Amino acid sequence: IPRIVVPTKILTKTVAKLRSWNYFSFIGANLRTGLVNLTQPIRAVAEFPGFRPFRDLKAITYGYFNVLTKIFSRRQWRLMREQGILTEAEQMLTNEFSTTGLLADLTMWNMKISEFFNRVGTTYAGAKNFQDLLKRKGIDLTIQEAEMLGKELSDFINFRYGIIEVPKAFANPLGHLYYQYNSFA
Repeated sequence: IPRIVVPTKILTKTVAKLRSWNYFSFIGANLRTGLVNLTQPIRAVAEFPGFRPFRDLKAITYGYFNVLTKIFSRRQWRLMREQGILTEAEQMLTNEFSTTGLLADLTMWNMKISEFFNRVGTTYAGAKNFQDLLKRKGIDLTIQEAEMLGKELSDFINFRYGIIEVPKAFANPLGHLYYQYNSFA
């Protein structure tokens, strides 16, 4: 059998490019995936102890409201980066897929917008829930402390998809159906 040797540098670059193109088609340029991805704050709030639908709905609404007041402002995008809320997703785009500058803006706009929704919405929804939860226990948090805890929740929740990661609030037939169609696995 003839043996064909492919230089590893060429193979590595080719595989990296194919992976990037696949990711662009699956996430970056796919509106359906972007819309499904917007539900991450719901998944984050489901991690909180106890099932309190009104508290959770209030927190999710608070998170989405904060996103809508910030998403159209370049200053807010910069501020969210400085606070470390957006840096993880943007570093992934740069490091994993070698996309920066105009190429990243043109091909990954959908991903950037959905990640802004996810990260900022989850941070503020988490902050609201942490404030409410600790207030009931007699602990007052400053807004900055609550937002730090919300950011930690966002970091913890981000990129956790699949049946293994289903929160207890979704451990029922309807929740499993939601996760079946919301999974990247």
